[in-house]
Amino acid sequence: MPTATHVHEANLRIALAAKRRDRFMLITDAMPPAAGGADHFDLQGRRVTRADGCLRLDDGTLAGSVLTMDEAVRYVVNVVEVDLGDALAMASRVPATFFSGATTSLAASRRAISRASCISMTNCGCSKPGSRAGRPPTAPGANDLAGVV
Repeated sequence: MPTATHVHEANLRIALAAKRRDRFMLITDAMPPAAGGADHFDLQGRRVTRADGCLRLDDGTLAGSVLTMDEAVRYVVNVVEVDLGDALAMASRVPATFFSGATTSLAASRRAISRASCISMTNCGCSKPGSRAGRPPTAPGANDLAGVV
């Protein structure tokens, strides 16, 4: 999970240098505040509060994040300096392939990608929700990167 609270950027750089990029998935354990919900809520009878960009229990224990997937992509591109195409693959194709149980064949990868929702990033770093891997968003622009993965 690419946030300074969960994994320091230096650790991400070391891990990325040690393995192929197609062995990494961007993940998030986003909770309700990530989608604009209240800054506090109960989780299994314990109060969780948003503080300093993360979620914590009353005793200070880390209890989740407010990281959205588009923020994860931006973080690894802008802070860790991962290529945008690699970052988009880590957020879409790689996990889709892993969770589908697909082999590494091109046909299997295409089947996995066709089932995976992903985002389309423009050159300004804005996301366009609702696009699907391999399909352009409904309002294509000259700088859209849909289909990079």
